[in-house]
Amino acid sequence: FGLAAMLGAAVAYTASDGFGRRKAFACTSATFIIGVLWTAAATSYASLMCGRFVTGLGVGLGLAIDPVYIAEVSPPKHRGRLVTWSETATNVGILLGFVSGFGFRNAGEVGWRSMLALGAIIPSVLLVLVFTFMPESPRWLVAKGRSEEAKLILRRCYPPNADVDAVVAAIQAAITEERNASNAYGWSALLWRPTKTTKRMLIVGVGVAMSQQTTAIEAIQYYILYILADAGVEARSKQFGILLLIGCIKVVVIVVAGRLFDHPRLGRKPLLTLSNAGCGGCLLLLAIATATSSAPLAILALALYVTFFSLGAGPGIWLVASEVFSLGIRGKAMSMATTGNRALATLVSATFLSLKNALGDVGFLLLFSALCCGNVIFIRYLVPETKGKSLEEMLAYFEDLAGESARKEIELPASRSPEATPEATMV
Repeated sequence: FGLAAMLGAAVAYTASDGFGRRKAFACTSATFIIGVLWTAAATSYASLMCGRFVTGLGVGLGLAIDPVYIAEVSPPKHRGRLVTWSETATNVGILLGFVSGFGFRNAGEVGWRSMLALGAIIPSVLLVLVFTFMPESPRWLVAKGRSEEAKLILRRCYPPNADVDAVVAAIQAAITEERNASNAYGWSALLWRPTKTTKRMLIVGVGVAMSQQTTAIEAIQYYILYILADAGVEARSKQFGILLLIGCIKVVVIVVAGRLFDHPRLGRKPLLTLSNAGCGGCLLLLAIATATSSAPLAILALALYVTFFSLGAGPGIWLVASEVFSLGIRGKAMSMATTGNRALATLVSATFLSLKNALGDVGFLLLFSALCCGNVIFIRYLVPETKGKSLEEMLAYFEDLAGESARKEIELPASRSPEATPEATMV
């Protein structure tokens, strides 16, 4: 499943940049529907694994495309809340999985097949919405030379008095400048000869995406029942109750975090820093609970852990990654970021039991507590604050940071800044 998700993320740019964001969503939904129905109808182990592989492809595609699309259609001042909807939806799905697992726990073969088949409902709804409601990304349309179509969509989405011609002109100028300054339209520009600007974007975007997995979230989600048992919670009913509690906490906190990301006194960087520091402290607390077999302390540590994770590291990494990449490389770079995230997730999940046996329960938790501290240092010194900046402004920011600025004219006084006009705030 993890390898399939990596492959899906790696090829997501082909669907996203080649066919458009909307058609890419359709491919993602269709792939996921096929995967879960195949898995539910499997009659052998090989067939089951094939279904899981197809489902993994859909997950990888979705993780790479969702943040890009939402970021491109969202106004800067609301982007934090809107991009986190993707992570909110993911965690609602996890919570529904916990609920269905509890509901079908005694239903035997029919139960698990029905539980898996239910996973096709929401993707089917999304497939209908793609063709009946969701507009194409105006930025992608402008990049493909379809400015008139972009204007039609902008007129549907913007207030009646918005100057959509000025908005399209700003996007066109940004795209032209990206092509001239970064030459960022081939894989070679990303992998073999990136400019200093592109390299800095990749360090930030791919690095912050991979940092999510060094919090041990995948290992804890997959093996939480083992962790609870090691801490003294052995009753099955109590374990399921704790799972439901943790799922509810994650959903609620992510919704709150979505608003905090856009708060005037907060933003992306402070919440990511707090989140990783909190996760590190909670893993240390969980290590103490495991060493002392204290079930109440373990439950408290896990509840606080998912709270801190959902406050920043969960939704925030996809928000930042979707904002730091310029339009010319966004599809490919997001594929790289998602592939890196899923690769590390697969590695952590696959080596959990081996690390647990080699280091012991306490040693494993202490290792990832230290890695969370490393994340704090990375975010503090390398990750910029992206709150309130239009996607077009991010290229100018990274060019200045790398000393390669080729468009100083973007740095206008506040009174002339594109952000100062009502229509530009929607870009």
